[in-house]
Amino acid sequence: MYHSLKNVFGYNLLAEGDEFGKIKDAYFDPQDWSVRYFVVDTGLILPGRKVLIPPSQLGTIDPDRKVIPTTLSVGEIKSSPALEEDRPITREYETDLYSYYGWEPYWFPEGGMGGFPTSTVVETPNVARDRMAEPASAVEESYAGPGLELLSVREVSDYKLHAVDGNLGEADDFLFDDRDWKIRYLIADTGSWLLGRKIPINLKWVRGFDQIEGEVHVDLSKKSIEDSPEWNEQMAFDYQYESDLETHYVRSRI
Repeated sequence: MYHSLKNVFGYNLLAEGDEFGKIKDAYFDPQDWSVRYFVVDTGLILPGRKVLIPPSQLGTIDPDRKVIPTTLSVGEIKSSPALEEDRPITREYETDLYSYYGWEPYWFPEGGMGGFPTSTVVETPNVARDRMAEPASAVEESYAGPGLELLSVREVSDYKLHAVDGNLGEADDFLFDDRDWKIRYLIADTGSWLLGRKIPINLKWVRGFDQIEGEVHVDLSKKSIEDSPEWNEQMAFDYQYESDLETHYVRSRI
């Protein structure tokens, strides 16, 4: 089942059957679109700290009660490595966190401890594959400087949506699949364009995130986005709609 990430914000985290805090954000990996962590606001329980819970330690989402249970105990969470509220998530911190819990690090199969982007423009796999054929000098010239591996949903949800022929509204949300906790669609808000329609965009069309300019780049024209099949959160996001959406975007690029 698909869920809106932003709709999950505000849900209560249940630890040992009791409310431990509220989901306030999520971090995802733009290389494979996995939701890596949910950020929990514990209020006065652990003030000034980010509490990160990976989906592997979560149970079934309950939209009716607006709760998500965790398999972690209150004691385990309280004693976990501290990450100050205003500090970014680093690989060093992740290593400490996974070592504390005894988890197998998710980044090992992808090439060990390396793999951090070297740019403030975080590419998706679609672009990374295209750029493999570019001369090294061209890559170094166009993408320079340190970058982040994990992106905050709250931060990215304020990014402008940059189509191939200009800006069109902004990124608003993401839909993820609760079977594997992977993001499936970017939800664009056209704002003043098209009376504020919400438009799903398949991730295959997302080229990357520009953290300096605050933009999400998509490999689609403004017109193809404007003419996409109608959708709202009350509609079923079923196979037929996904098929119609895919057909529309493919034809619009011919």
